Amino acid sequence: MNQIQAIRERHGVTQARLAKELGWLASRLSNYERDQRSVHIVDAHRITAALNRLGANCDISDVFPAPAEESAA
Repeated sequence: MNQIQAIRERHGVTQARLAKELGWLASRLSNYERDQRSVHIVDAHRITAALNRLGANCDISDVFPAPAEESAA
């Protein structure tokens, strides 16, 4: 699960503002935030860069953390 919404909200950035920064419709960003659309690596970098331009100071691994590995039973 990505952290786009959590990071965006923590820094007081609206979905509309981030979408505008990216040059996208808010619906596209919403689909990414809700994991309704898979994020291509290029778009992951764009989202991270846009969040940083808006003051987030985050890394791609903060926004798109690696899935937790399953523990061996």
